[in-house]
Amino acid sequence: MLTKEMLTILSTGKDTGWVAEPEAKRLFALAGLEIPRFVCTDRTEEAVKFAREIGYPVVVKVVSPGVVHDSESGGVVKGISTNEALVASLDGIRQISGFAGAIIEETIEGIELIAGAKMDEQFGPTVLIGTGGTGAKICRDVTFGMAPLTEVDVEWMLNRLKGFVFLNGFRIAESFNIKPLITSVVRFSDLVMDLVDVMETIDVNLVVCSGNRCVIENARIRLNPEYC
Repeated sequence: MLTKEMLTILSTGKDTGWVAEPEAKRLFALAGLEIPRFVCTDRTEEAVKFAREIGYPVVVKVVSPGVVHDSESGGVVKGISTNEALVASLDGIRQISGFAGAIIEETIEGIELIAGAKMDEQFGPTVLIGTGGTGAKICRDVTFGMAPLTEVDVEWMLNRLKGFVFLNGFRIAESFNIKPLITSVVRFSDLVMDLVDVMETIDVNLVVCSGNRCVIENARIRLNPEYC
């Protein structure tokens, strides 16, 4: 069930039709999903202060209503390790059209996956899981399931991925626990069900899993026009 705080977050997207990444990630956190430590600001001093508090390296991402995939617009800078590099990255991102701020967040290392959801005209709320990185862009290694999903459903979906063999290899090499990933997808599915009358699509362009963590790094929600 959507809480009052969740509804307030969703209302921020009514003008543009999109719930931007900072608000979308806060919504996910309220739903029990893990997100990276981050701050959203347009002030260089605040960005540097936050980066020094959490420790370098950090990632910087543009916040702009006109940018859907920030990595394709040059709106993502990774591996920033010094105050000077952070300031330079912020100066560059400010030149992107529609700049409304920047996200500065901790760097998470691990295996990359993608997830998403849409309201399908035939099947209703549908959840997507896929391999990230090259697998997502070239191989289109994805699988779909109808929400709500159980843990058994998620395991079945993961086993259908061509890249699952690499996921298993990563589990052995890095002591990666797949349970948090399964739990996260189930919680994401539950959130999708809560958003049935509100959302049109949800893009989770990067989920990073490592050890006992499964962290949602990128997320945007396209609202149903009737809700707006």
